[in-house]
Amino acid sequence: MSETLRREEIEACCDPHLHIRDHLDLLWWLVWLPLLSREELARVTGRNVSTLWNHLTKLSTLGIVAHVSFEEVGQVTCHRYYLTDLGLYVLASLDPHPISVYKLAVAYPITRADLLERLARPCVHLALSAWITRLLADQPPGSRVSSYQQPFKETYADRAGKNHTLHFDAALLLQTPTGTQHAFYVRVDQPEHMLSQPEVKTFTQSLLDLRQARHLTQEIMPHVLLLSSQERFAFWAEQVNRVTLAQGIALLDVRAPEPAREHMDLSCVIADIHDLDQGAYQPIWTPFHALIQQDGAVRQHTSTSLASFLDREASPRLVERFSQYFSFQRALAADPRARRRDSLSRYVQIDLQQEAAPFVTVAAPSTAKRSTGEQVAQRSADLFTAFYGGPTDRMAMSAVLTLALSDLQKEMIAHLARHPYLSHSDLLSLLSQRDERLLSRQIMPLLHLQLVRIAFWRDAPSGPEHARYRLCEAALRWLACRHGLSPAYYLELSYLDQQRRKQQEAAPFEEKQRQTPISPFSTEVTWVQNSIRGLWGKDANQMFHTSGIYRCIRSILEASYRTQTYHIAYWKSARESSRSYHDLLEPERKRDIRPDAELLYTTPNSSLARSLLIEYDRDTTTLPQLRRKFRCYTEYQQDTRSTLPPILVITQNPQAMANIEAARARAGAFDVSIMIALEAHILQHGLTHILDHLR
Repeated sequence: MSETLRREEIEACCDPHLHIRDHLDLLWWLVWLPLLSREELARVTGRNVSTLWNHLTKLSTLGIVAHVSFEEVGQVTCHRYYLTDLGLYVLASLDPHPISVYKLAVAYPITRADLLERLARPCVHLALSAWITRLLADQPPGSRVSSYQQPFKETYADRAGKNHTLHFDAALLLQTPTGTQHAFYVRVDQPEHMLSQPEVKTFTQSLLDLRQARHLTQEIMPHVLLLSSQERFAFWAEQVNRVTLAQGIALLDVRAPEPAREHMDLSCVIADIHDLDQGAYQPIWTPFHALIQQDGAVRQHTSTSLASFLDREASPRLVERFSQYFSFQRALAADPRARRRDSLSRYVQIDLQQEAAPFVTVAAPSTAKRSTGEQVAQRSADLFTAFYGGPTDRMAMSAVLTLALSDLQKEMIAHLARHPYLSHSDLLSLLSQRDERLLSRQIMPLLHLQLVRIAFWRDAPSGPEHARYRLCEAALRWLACRHGLSPAYYLELSYLDQQRRKQQEAAPFEEKQRQTPISPFSTEVTWVQNSIRGLWGKDANQMFHTSGIYRCIRSILEASYRTQTYHIAYWKSARESSRSYHDLLEPERKRDIRPDAELLYTTPNSSLARSLLIEYDRDTTTLPQLRRKFRCYTEYQQDTRSTLPPILVITQNPQAMANIEAARARAGAFDVSIMIALEAHILQHGLTHILDHLR
């Protein structure tokens, strides 16, 4: 592609015999909503999908539009279209209104940075594209989506006057037949993202702070729409309930009459991303008020449609903040002759798929073998440089990896972020794979790019247990960018750097005051994956415990595939499974319960995801330690006034089972549902017989 556009190229595409004017609506939709699929474009334009394919092919051949394609877990791979620089100038030339390309770039998400931002977080973009196009296509008569922004930043000031920013994945305005506008915030909870209790608590607390700020300015808080997956509903319900209950905040109850709703001013509703196929205005939304009452379960009679939330008219000031309309008004030039004087600046620049091509060559198993060692080393160095660079560099590299990696490679990285040091057999079970060669072909490019590394556990009890996979720093930094988080969410200082830090903290007060916090982008320290301390190196005793858990979970997964009596929807790590509570004797002091794992499962008779906590005992835990563990479980229930899921304790022999029962009795933990099973039984039968006791 040439560095500068020539007016001859634009005029050639504007030739009447090409009939580009007939497709101006397509070009405008790609200005308002870039990176739509063919099906989504057909949805908003009302065109036939097959006919639209011909039109898009024609526009692509002329260079007016371009496309990217990428693989994501559970998604159909397809072309996603965007306007090129040539397309922007052709649109400005052919539109009957005086359009300024510069104003288009300022007002709408059409620049390279905008496109990269969407590609850097593909799961969010795919969910929102499917949802907003259905909203636009299924609008009831007289109603319309008047404004949509993706992403959206809401700024507010607290009582002390300190400014804060709360990030949402999108924000929109719905207009009713009477002309009133209603505002919504949207957040997408990505299923692959390792969701933790502190993260949900921080987000919920920020919502409450924003609600308070809006009260101070006499504005109404918009409704919050959360798109998630059903197995995470109970977790969200529990955490939101704890935060709001502690502060006496009333959640919206849609069954209450409208006058009563004025006092229920935190309105949060949730829907399963997979239910979007039913239609955007279908009753797929469950208010958190109902979700909490039902312990995270979704009941048909409590689900409602978006029409139930059109009870809060947005103020003119709020409407102005949300405004990004589906029109050309914001791109109009003050002088009709302006488009003739516009310099032909580039805003999209090079083809995005072309930009990712060097990484696609190295990452794709079909072409990776033909890559030279020098090429692979260069790509690996590019990764490291980009993820230590500025926000634009990190976002660009994240988008490149979105385009370069396969869905299986992304799924492996997501599992290794949650469960470090998985064996080859563990990965096969988690990915439901039976073809070991396919898995090896997919993981080899990740090893070459230094996204994944093999570590050898010398003390492993058997040969297949020796080789273990772990993520490298670049992969963890990519996940942080992909999930919209700080790298500190996945990374921590190495043990040696933490020890040096502690020594510095022991220094005199004046020296400590001069210390600066360590940036997660600092290259002066060594970063390692969070929660792997004790799993490797000289102090690797914890690895025996972790490999035992992995072995049991692998057997549970394989039994589910073999018997079809249950399905494991999600395996939470110890970090995700932990829960905090206040000490009963010292309420200002916080304590944690930390099961070794948590499984969310469904059965053939019920689609409701149920939870099972896992404790693994190698028969090395003393009676006092067991007693303290069980006492913490019962204290958690007393403090939170909630009931924990059943707990499965896996141990080694009948004597250990008797010790566990004795410890439970001494702790008085009879209000906690506990089952004890031998590891040998789990390795042979999985949960087949265990779940019979829970039905």
